[in-house]
Amino acid sequence: MKIGIIGAGAIAERAHIPAFQRAGATIVAIADTDLARATRLAKKVGIPEVYSDFKQMLDEGLDVVSICTPPITHVSIALEAAKKCKNILLEKPMATNLSEAEHLAEICNSNKVKLCVVHQYRFIPCVQSARKRIVSGRIGNIISIQLTAHPQFPMRWSDSAWLYDKWSLLDDFGVHLFDVLSYLTDSSPLRISTFAHDSTGKMGFFDSIQVLIELGQSPVAFVDLSWISGSTETTVAVFGTAGRITLDLRNNSLTETHGYITPFDEMSATIGKSSRTILSALSRRYFKGTLLYHELLIRSFLRSISNDTSPPVGPLEGKKIVEFLEKTKASLN
Repeated sequence: MKIGIIGAGAIAERAHIPAFQRAGATIVAIADTDLARATRLAKKVGIPEVYSDFKQMLDEGLDVVSICTPPITHVSIALEAAKKCKNILLEKPMATNLSEAEHLAEICNSNKVKLCVVHQYRFIPCVQSARKRIVSGRIGNIISIQLTAHPQFPMRWSDSAWLYDKWSLLDDFGVHLFDVLSYLTDSSPLRISTFAHDSTGKMGFFDSIQVLIELGQSPVAFVDLSWISGSTETTVAVFGTAGRITLDLRNNSLTETHGYITPFDEMSATIGKSSRTILSALSRRYFKGTLLYHELLIRSFLRSISNDTSPPVGPLEGKKIVEFLEKTKASLN
């Protein structure tokens, strides 16, 4: 398949391009408003054609357009691609508001365009295992879910100005937790209460956000996001009437417990996690973090195009996450 990349930033270079290449696709063109940046990346990874105007690139014989630009640009670029009947891989979030997401979904449907939103966290093996266990009833009915993400501020990842927007923590990292929550529960938000803080009062954006969510069928979720925590963590704890599932997303680790947790349980879980981490580190896969799961998502998307099946994370799932984002922002206390 012939792939065109829009946006020559960090996510394109570190995630999309290597994933497409490992999946056997051919990247034939890249576009970025910063032509010099696009040219440098094209030479580095072997992309033959470079454009400063992505609309010109859309006239090429592309099978897929991969959109790796800031969130506020996602819908406008994706609409142009859909009108040209190009299949679309769209970075998260799908849109900045629900009405735009619904409009994009309608245009893609009418033009028979497959759209896949990059929510790669649902491809982490421990997340997929957790969903299977929850669906099979191993922990009974869900009572509550706690989702925590305390990453470092991504200044080493990218110098993009959008990371300093008011809700950038939510749009950049909160979307991952919302998607894991949606994937594990198949629920939409009924009521949301949001607390957000600029710790210095001078940053101009929220560096700590906490969200309390009432879901359909009665579970309650608590989402805790922070760029200022002294301890890095990305975890999920699902409490049910018959047990608990705890996920360490960074280390792809799952622990299922029933009743009291004994020191033996803790020791067994630690040994298992340590063994898997050592093996992963020796193969150097560990240091790629969640970039590993872009490839799983992209391979699945390419298969959906070849087989004319539904994309792995289609517009319906993308819209659900946008609904979480929109209601979270609207409910700020």
